[in-house]
Amino acid sequence: MTGDDEFWQPQRWNVELELFFADAPAWADLGDMAWTDSMGFDFDPIGPERSAALVQIAAFIESLPQVSAMWGSIPVGGALGLERAD
Repeated sequence: MTGDDEFWQPQRWNVELELFFADAPAWADLGDMAWTDSMGFDFDPIGPERSAALVQIAAFIESLPQVSAMWGSIPVGGALGLERAD
């Protein structure tokens, strides 16, 4: 049901998170990096599969000095967008 049900909620949402960081020499060339591996979503269920995925992500972050430096940084600002996607 959609509009007829007073408790209806959309099933899909578009969420956008944007973080802002202060300039730092560690990631000065971040825009020039060739992104060959995905940094996308992982939908493995909680358990061994998710643990293995997190280990791979951590290794990927550590392999890229710029990303590793940013990962340990504290954002100076941010923006969050949320809108219905259905």
